[in-house]
Amino acid sequence: MSKFAATLNVTPTRRPSVPRTLAAAAAAANKPMTQRRVLRTKARLTPPPVVTAPHHYATPNTVNEAGGLAFRKSIYFELLSLVFTALLTKRATKFYQSDATVLSRMQRLVQKDPYFAAQVAVWARRVLGLRSISHAVAAAVCYHTKGQGHPWVREFVEAVVFRPDDAIEIVSAYFAFYGGGKTIRKPNGRRGKKVPVTLPYPLKKGLARALGKLDGYQLAKYQKTEGNITLADVFNLVHPRPSAENAGDFRLFIRGELKNTDTWEARLSAAGSDKLKKEEAWCGLFDERKLGYFAALRNVRNILEQAPGAVDALIKQLTNPVAVQRSLILPFQFVKGYKEVVASGLPRATDAARAIEQAVETSLANIPVLPGRTLVCLDESGSMGARGNEESAAGIGSLFAAVVLKSQPNADFMAFSTNAQYVTVNTRAPLFQLAGEIRSKWHSGSTNFHDIFDKAKEKYDNIIILSDGEGWTLGKEWADKAGAPTSARRRYEQKHNALPFIVTFDLAGAGSAMFPENSVAVLAGFSDKVFALLRELRKDPQALVNEVRKTDFASINEADE
Repeated sequence: MSKFAATLNVTPTRRPSVPRTLAAAAAAANKPMTQRRVLRTKARLTPPPVVTAPHHYATPNTVNEAGGLAFRKSIYFELLSLVFTALLTKRATKFYQSDATVLSRMQRLVQKDPYFAAQVAVWARRVLGLRSISHAVAAAVCYHTKGQGHPWVREFVEAVVFRPDDAIEIVSAYFAFYGGGKTIRKPNGRRGKKVPVTLPYPLKKGLARALGKLDGYQLAKYQKTEGNITLADVFNLVHPRPSAENAGDFRLFIRGELKNTDTWEARLSAAGSDKLKKEEAWCGLFDERKLGYFAALRNVRNILEQAPGAVDALIKQLTNPVAVQRSLILPFQFVKGYKEVVASGLPRATDAARAIEQAVETSLANIPVLPGRTLVCLDESGSMGARGNEESAAGIGSLFAAVVLKSQPNADFMAFSTNAQYVTVNTRAPLFQLAGEIRSKWHSGSTNFHDIFDKAKEKYDNIIILSDGEGWTLGKEWADKAGAPTSARRRYEQKHNALPFIVTFDLAGAGSAMFPENSVAVLAGFSDKVFALLRELRKDPQALVNEVRKTDFASINEADE
């Protein structure tokens, strides 16, 4: 079963219900907890009428998943934030949304602007390194533009295929979402599987163009035979045309005779269990630059254990600034590797762990310093997920808060859940140690955005808020603090005669926000790459959306030639 077919059967995450009116909510706050829970299961808050006030004290116009008053996102930022925060893994499941819910929202948003959705998919794949969700968006774009004759769809499909297995996953996603059922023939004569052969013409042409560029090494590396759909299946469906240079490799691949002998996996397999041969294989891979950055990171423990002579080369590769920037590795993947190495206790594990930490610091070195005083606010509410899970909003938020605190010399740190409070942390500590200190002081609860502004004790030039954006409070504060902190923000700005540059960093891709988009700068995602836009955000609050809009499919394809 493909990842996407399995995802479609996921039961949507259950979300809490809330009182229908603020008066009912306030009354419920004074009742015993058991009674309030019964009341909260009846209905959700009714949002006020839509208001289009241009200033930042606008009236909330919707209700978020937690039941708090909120602001609707534009379809562009909603899609962008949804895609950039969707990992589609069990460890990264969102509190208020199952993966099936995420994919359903994605389908609806793609229909509203397929071209922008295509740009988002390419940016997610090529800039942020997000794979599964970019495949899902690509399939949806091709389906919702089917028969419309858009010439850009073929160019988009070609551009979104960054590796050969992207083509496999896009076809798998299309089958899972819109499947049919004819049997295709395998190149080695075995009986094929039932899959639709009515892929949209632009999808077939785009995949054919992308696959026609593959060389023998790539074909051998990705010619896996397991899984619902293989690369050979995709070849049979789209019929890529080889060039004069790769025609021979294509013929061998189609006949099932192409041997996988030069990949790192093949070399290590050939070495077997012989310790000397295994170490020689690892050293040879580094000497010949045959081991990719992600493969090196995933195999740090194996290299420490099997090839002590290759550790220096490993550390050199992990700390290479150019390799780090090109790697498309998400920060939490570094954290996962770091934890595994530290736990191993192997010789030189400390050196390797420090190299991984240095790699993260290198990847985040382009975060601009903001002028003036900065307040960094981290959401510690229960909906952020488990703080020990590096793929959760809590784990990623802790790391990003540490990153921002280390990059801004005049920064204070505030954590907020049911209440907000200043937290003293050692910003001179190494990055992972600082992130761990933040997690160790975690206080779970509800999500009170109002208290950020009520507790801020001085005039700040910048306020950066990392959150899942689901503001709500439970208890006596409900009536006046249920969601968007419009009134608290007004009080703070008037009290301190301040107009701070507010950046909201969306860690969950919810359908609503705590602030009107035209009154704050907005970022979203799990990648360090978006931090580079902080300086641009001061001039253009929609810098992230506008940066994605610059994506040009034809230019990307030309560069790949």
